[in-house]
Amino acid sequence: MGRAGSPHLHVSATLSAWVSATEQRQIGLDKLHVPTGLLSLADIVRMVIEEFAVRPLHDDWEVRLDRVAPRLGRRFAGEG
Repeated sequence: MGRAGSPHLHVSATLSAWVSATEQRQIGLDKLHVPTGLLSLADIVRMVIEEFAVRPLHDDWEVRLDRVAPRLGRRFAGEG
């Protein structure tokens, strides 16, 4: 979700975010693809890694996320 080919929005603003106790970073939200519609936890995790450049804990994060995404999606959609 959040990729240019899926439903998303752009926010005309800049976010000033603390990325550590001593470092602040400016994030231009107008450059990001923020997914819209019904989102699962997996969609949100993918967005923060891909769009907000949050460093994943594992190099194979995408494989791990794809493996659990169907279960996470069902819970948020009320199917399980």
